[in-house]
Amino acid sequence: MGGRILIPIGLPIETLAVGGTYIDTIFSLADEYYEAAFPKRDFIPGVTQIPVSGSVFDKDELHALLEASLKMWLTAGPYARRFEKEFAQFYGLNHASLVNSGSSANLLALTSLNWNQERRLLQLRLVFLQWSTQLYRMGLCLCS
Repeated sequence: MGGRILIPIGLPIETLAVGGTYIDTIFSLADEYYEAAFPKRDFIPGVTQIPVSGSVFDKDELHALLEASLKMWLTAGPYARRFEKEFAQFYGLNHASLVNSGSSANLLALTSLNWNQERRLLQLRLVFLQWSTQLYRMGLCLCS
């Protein structure tokens, strides 16, 4: 098979080796990589630059990413459900739903409003096309 390892989907990763040694080895290598690729730097006020964008994560999140990937949770899975539940609890909500983008969030928000077609909506001239398209598809009157 060209050196590839086939992992049956749904098989707990811990059972891939006696005593879970594969996952332990992977996490250990990930820790080494994390330390080398993302060395801890001291923050010095007024000197240290703070980027306007980028990723902020630690070893635990790297482990969670690896575990989800190795268990083939490539879409919403146990981590997503846990986050939705904890997010809803934190904000005192009954439910919370993860979405893949701001456009999907807008779609979810708009469709949950159950607005009728007589609703008139003021819209800025500079908006994302997705927003205008969704309003149009819902039959809402766009006023500019």
